[in-house]
Amino acid sequence: MTESRSEIEIIQAAFSKTKRLLRFKDVISQILMAITDRSDLRTCIELLCNMFECEIGYIVFFDTGSILNMWYYSFDPAFGIRMDQPVGSSGLPNKPYYNNQQSTSFLGSITLSCAYYAPFVKDGAVVGCLQIGKLHGQIAKVQMKTFVWLFDRLQGAFLLIHDREVKWMSLRQTRSRLDETERLYHSLLNDSKDLIVSFDTQGQILNINPAGALMLEYDRQEQPEKLELVSPDMSFLINVLSKRSALNDIEIVLQTKTGQYLFGIASFSADYNDANILEAIYGVIKNISDRIKAQQELWKANLELQSTNALLEQNHVHMVQQEKLASIGQLAAGVAHEINNPLGFVNSNHTVMKKYFEQFLKYMKEIDDSPLIDHSAIATLKTKYKIDRMIDDTRDLLEESQEGYNRIMNIVKSLKDFSRIDAAGKIGTIDLNAAIESTLIVAKNSWKYVAEVVTDLQLHSEVECYGDLINQVLLNLIINAAQAIEAQKRSNPGKISIKTWEQAGTAYLEMSDDGPGVPNAMKQRIFEPFFTTKEVGKGTGLGLSITYDIIVNKHKGAIEIGDRIGGGAQFLISLPLLATTDSKELVDE
Repeated sequence: MTESRSEIEIIQAAFSKTKRLLRFKDVISQILMAITDRSDLRTCIELLCNMFECEIGYIVFFDTGSILNMWYYSFDPAFGIRMDQPVGSSGLPNKPYYNNQQSTSFLGSITLSCAYYAPFVKDGAVVGCLQIGKLHGQIAKVQMKTFVWLFDRLQGAFLLIHDREVKWMSLRQTRSRLDETERLYHSLLNDSKDLIVSFDTQGQILNINPAGALMLEYDRQEQPEKLELVSPDMSFLINVLSKRSALNDIEIVLQTKTGQYLFGIASFSADYNDANILEAIYGVIKNISDRIKAQQELWKANLELQSTNALLEQNHVHMVQQEKLASIGQLAAGVAHEINNPLGFVNSNHTVMKKYFEQFLKYMKEIDDSPLIDHSAIATLKTKYKIDRMIDDTRDLLEESQEGYNRIMNIVKSLKDFSRIDAAGKIGTIDLNAAIESTLIVAKNSWKYVAEVVTDLQLHSEVECYGDLINQVLLNLIINAAQAIEAQKRSNPGKISIKTWEQAGTAYLEMSDDGPGVPNAMKQRIFEPFFTTKEVGKGTGLGLSITYDIIVNKHKGAIEIGDRIGGGAQFLISLPLLATTDSKELVDE
């Protein structure tokens, strides 16, 4: 049976409890002051350690596995807690407890002989902890209730500090990110070689980096006021960006302070106000003026190369043409000269012989009329030697020979007219109708066996042109028509029609044939050098190319190819009656 306590013991116990409560209240008040002040929660740990006679204590708050902040008090200088030490609610108890055995502290990695532990729990998760302990000796277990009672009254204040630490940590991270962003922004602005600019919808510059100002030819002390956008214009940017569509990698042209053009590759984005109205435009522009200049030089070089190639090709065709014309001209002139010499004395002899023959006829008539002559004997002799028949045949032979001489002389004249060696490379006036007739005579051997030629020559004015070149055109067209008809291997002869007329200061020549015609697919290429529809070995493919060059380039005329009604090809040539200055200069050069 337990003895009842004496009144003195009861009074002593009550006094001791009251004294302890008063002491607890004083410690709690000091702790709350330390918590409220937050300047140093180490005071709070020190008060708790002194209250429970401990040598080490710490308070740690953490969030998402990282330490937010920590405060500790220790008699051992080796004790410490690293801020980068990994922590987590899963590794910490979620209820207060007392440990009277040697163990390692949850944080700080130091051996404690005994310890009190209390977690800070929020929404079911451990967000921090309080631990105090001794390095040597024991803490009376009976004080555990006091520790828990005390912790219950302090936990709310500690959780408020935790929430504040979370906000401060978020603020510190936000500020850190803001500082980093600002640092990157200034680094980008100051170090970038590109033009970085912001401007309003009127083009007024809000901000621009130093490299951009220099790019626009402003000094470092000057600030450009307006972005002079040449292409595309500002309305285009506003229209696209107002639809919240970004513009990336577009080519633009700016005007610098001195009026020079700056070419760039730009990307633009927009900023909108609370009313969802476009307020500012941000752009990053890379200077590609050097590249554009190099491209322009390359384009210029390519154009010059193309022009040179075209000139070389034209000169080549011209040389072939000149060679051909020279050969034809020399041949025609040589043939005409060689024929003309014997033709002269043969024609002269023929004239003399015709004169003698007339005299002989007069002599014979006088004999026939003479009364002194034995006419029966003469009649017998005339019959014997067939004199009357010889006289009739001789008259016919002389007439036919004269026609042959005239034809030969006409051919010689046509050869001379066609060759035009004396007028080669010179502008002069020619009778186009006469040129057609002389060319038909020269080329007669090409067409007389395959076609008949019909002419309707209504041009009454002379044409100022290069006569030798026009003859070349006529020759090419006539020979082409004859060869096209011949290629059909038809039994009946074809037909070549040539027509000339004048209208509004322009001479027109139309040449058509009833041959196979030109397919539509080939009409676009018919005037190209070396293009031919003939089989291999038949022509060089330069005839129509030379024709086009002579008519269009050298005479500023026109040539068209069409289809003849009823089948065949039709060429229509138009030439100014008076040669233009351009055409004279072009050929003379």
